Amino acid sequence: MPASPQYDRVRQLFADQFEEDGDGYLFRKNLKGPAVQVSADERDAFVATFNRSFTRLTWGLIATLTAFTGMLLAWVLRTNVEHVAAPIYIGIGLMLTVFMLVSMKVWGAPERALAGRPAAAPELTKDEVKRLAMQRLTWGRLGSATATFTVALVIVSLRFNLMAGWNRLWLALAGVALAALAYRAFRKWRFDRLDRQPG
Repeated sequence: MPASPQYDRVRQLFADQFEEDGDGYLFRKNLKGPAVQVSADERDAFVATFNRSFTRLTWGLIATLTAFTGMLLAWVLRTNVEHVAAPIYIGIGLMLTVFMLVSMKVWGAPERALAGRPAAAPELTKDEVKRLAMQRLTWGRLGSATATFTVALVIVSLRFNLMAGWNRLWLALAGVALAALAYRAFRKWRFDRLDRQPG
């Protein structure tokens, strides 16, 4: 099983769609949709199926990336080609696109299975969704994500000149990711501050 905070985070996000409700659970698509009642056995089955499928998808992506890297290396050694940036970005882009499309289908399994079941509660409002998201977002999770992106950027910078050619995309992606994390950290700080105020 892949060991990474992001991998565990995806599994937890899927499980968080099921909220305890007496002896059973309420399923809310993406944590905000109309609530649908499910039994504990149904919830466990959905979570177990997703975990198995996502694990296989992740290992499949890793294996595909490894095979692609090996074939690309063999091609470069045989042809002595100098510019390989375009094939790398196209190949990785295609693999990630397929991975995301299949992951979305796996993620939507509970919604499809429960499509004919009546809603037990209405969809959450935007304010309720924001409040729930801020309550579940921890400073430890933000710190872990920031450290992961920073370490990844350092590792990439040791292998590639990030100021040359297509390699600048790594800097752009890292900048967008860190800016998004900074924005979420600001929102979390503001929410915690307001939540502590009386009244």
